[in-house]
Amino acid sequence: MNTRNATLIWAGLLLLTLLSFSLGEVPNPGTWPLMVIGAATLIKGKLVMDYFMGLKAVGGVFLHVLTGWLVLVLGLIALAFTRA
Repeated sequence: MNTRNATLIWAGLLLLTLLSFSLGEVPNPGTWPLMVIGAATLIKGKLVMDYFMGLKAVGGVFLHVLTGWLVLVLGLIALAFTRA
């Protein structure tokens, strides 16, 4: 990965973080803001795994296990919010 791509991905991570923070500061958010925050978290995790951890080139089972772990954790958090 070259410096330009790393900078663009890093800027995208910052924008997604700002979006998540802004939506998280809304008092009593409904379903949509929480879904957007979850999607942003999934995208951010996938970008970090693919580009900054270098797993995009590796692929295979290891990448799928980490992606599944991320989806599982986000799903459990979503389940906790639906039970509250």
